[in-house]
Amino acid sequence: VGVSAPEGLSFIDVLRNASIIYRLGARRLTDLQNDCAIPRQTTGNSIAWLGPDGSTTAQDPAFGQVSATPKTAVIVTDSSEQLLRQSSAGKVIEHGLAKDMAVGTDQVAIAGAGGAEPLGVLNTPGIGSASGSSLGYAGLVSAQTVVANSNAIIDPMAMGYVTTPTVAELLKGRQRFAGTDSPLWRGAVHAGEIEGVRAVSSKGMPASTMIYGDFSTLVIGEWGPLAIAVSNGGTRFNQAQVGIRAMMMVDVFVTAPEAFVKITGID
Repeated sequence: VGVSAPEGLSFIDVLRNASIIYRLGARRLTDLQNDCAIPRQTTGNSIAWLGPDGSTTAQDPAFGQVSATPKTAVIVTDSSEQLLRQSSAGKVIEHGLAKDMAVGTDQVAIAGAGGAEPLGVLNTPGIGSASGSSLGYAGLVSAQTVVANSNAIIDPMAMGYVTTPTVAELLKGRQRFAGTDSPLWRGAVHAGEIEGVRAVSSKGMPASTMIYGDFSTLVIGEWGPLAIAVSNGGTRFNQAQVGIRAMMMVDVFVTAPEAFVKITGID
């Protein structure tokens, strides 16, 4: 006797890491075709006040460049022809691959090593760094001060802390001031607040690590949309299997490294 699924429940998906970078304010640069090179001014000018018969010296601002090239992310999975013909598994699989691609993009945006994969925030030259040993009120506020002193708050609404659920739990149990009910992390473990700034957690973060900064300066470049392709060639044809491939070309860059501080070795 067949048993029907509860109304509105036709499939139970796998549990995944939380995808967070766009929630925090990261920007997307879509429909790219060529390698991307964006000029960046690295020094500004200052005014001079002239009295009678005064003069000033011309200033030459300095410029640099932020570049991005497509890095290819691929996921391949198999499914039987029978499953695809007898159910809506095709759409479910495609939806799952899209979620997996989003999680993978999150992970490299945060901690990508460069080379074949994008270079993530944690490995970007020029970002601030601090020790997380006995992390407390002073250390969390210091990260805010470092970014503010660098004039690197571009979008106040995109400021945030991101760390692991384990660190969030640690900070929820650690008081700002001794003898008071004033936890460093206020709110839920997955989404809370630290010193007036939102804080989120995800298993996509490396252990014992936190990032604070302006996530509007984190840009994800996309060379075309997510592409789903199917193939039943090779041994799959003889086994009545269909190969399903998800592919996306992306790169990650930070427009202002001074907008981030990484806190490592948190205990």
